[in-house]
Amino acid sequence: MASENDFETEQLPELVKAKWPNVTLEVTKLPDDNYYTSLKTKLASGECPDIILAQPMYAGSNSCYALADAGYLTSLNDLDCLENMNDLAAVTYDDNVVVCTAGVSILGTYYNKDIFEECGINEEPATWGALLDACEKIKDKGYQPIVMGDKDQYVMQFGLYQIACNEIYSENAEYDAQLRTGDTAFTDEGTWDTVLTMYNELYEKGYIDVSQSLGLGASQAITDFVDGKAAF
Repeated sequence: MASENDFETEQLPELVKAKWPNVTLEVTKLPDDNYYTSLKTKLASGECPDIILAQPMYAGSNSCYALADAGYLTSLNDLDCLENMNDLAAVTYDDNVVVCTAGVSILGTYYNKDIFEECGINEEPATWGALLDACEKIKDKGYQPIVMGDKDQYVMQFGLYQIACNEIYSENAEYDAQLRTGDTAFTDEGTWDTVLTMYNELYEKGYIDVSQSLGLGASQAITDFVDGKAAF
């Protein structure tokens, strides 16, 4: 959603107008779910905006490979800015760069050092067992170990991804590509079954309170962490 003095909806149109006075950029920002629905409708009606948000490869319902295959994206090979970008394979379809990357997203976990110290946790957990031990100590002290904003459905993927990068992709970086060729499957033992079992353990043991998380959006979960109501 757009915020006050938002870059995309306020600053960017002004920068474009200053550079190209004859161009007027109209920007609409929507929540993720609304955006995907709106994009699908506009594509079907032939009224798609000139510039859209797309995800790399086959990620999500607006993946650049699927959009390019359907003929909705054009080649960006002539853009000068591509000269300063590396490793564009994830946005290159049929030898054409079809999405100009805006950046790289990084997943991580914040933790409260004061709560750690109070609970006698002297270092960041480096293994799954150490994480569970830390969560138990935190819970015993009366704190919520982990807060998640599961009311916003997109949040649910983040914990899974961080486990998967260790349990699946550290062993096979080509796992996703091999899903499409049939060389791997979601049902392969020791892959997503392990990831889902591990993540579910956090809920089963109350380290993530499902009665709270399903009622919290992402912003409220962040606020609860900042206010010291949860350790992670």
